[in-house]
Amino acid sequence: VQLKKKSNEFTYVGFMGDNKDGLTDLIKAIALTKKTIPEIKLNLIGSGPKSEIFKLKELVNSYKLNKNVIFFGTKPIEQIPKLLMSSDYLILVRPFNNTSNAGFPTKLGEYLCSKRPVIITNCGEVDKYLENYKSAYFINYGANYQEISSTIINAINHSESEAIGKRGFQVAKSSFD
Repeated sequence: VQLKKKSNEFTYVGFMGDNKDGLTDLIKAIALTKKTIPEIKLNLIGSGPKSEIFKLKELVNSYKLNKNVIFFGTKPIEQIPKLLMSSDYLILVRPFNNTSNAGFPTKLGEYLCSKRPVIITNCGEVDKYLENYKSAYFINYGANYQEISSTIINAINHSESEAIGKRGFQVAKSSFD
């Protein structure tokens, strides 16, 4: 896959129901970030209950983000690696709850294997494998959308983001099967 020019494009892949992965705060963070970086894009790939998707789309509409947040729906599994690798950053904003704190996000390994910089909530065992500003960008556990936006802006402005993506890949290669 040929690398494209950096375009401030973020991608989330996963279940979009029950605010499992903090999509409400992520959309609010994109709205805030857009004030500083108008061309920011967020790709949402996956499915969820129709009522949940409707709420997310209403939130996008309320913030006038229709050109910035794209709902791709479900994609065949064989297309996911290409979609991940075509993005500039991959993002996972886990909300403050017992599942996030006790669990380890399986999609993190897939994200890291894309060699793209990953922005992730530092919860559960994430910091046992990754280091902030070395192999990923951390969002503080329990962060609000303003803090998420700040982390996004810092990642975009960080000159080492490509190297962080490559180091994240090395972590995945050496730590995960």
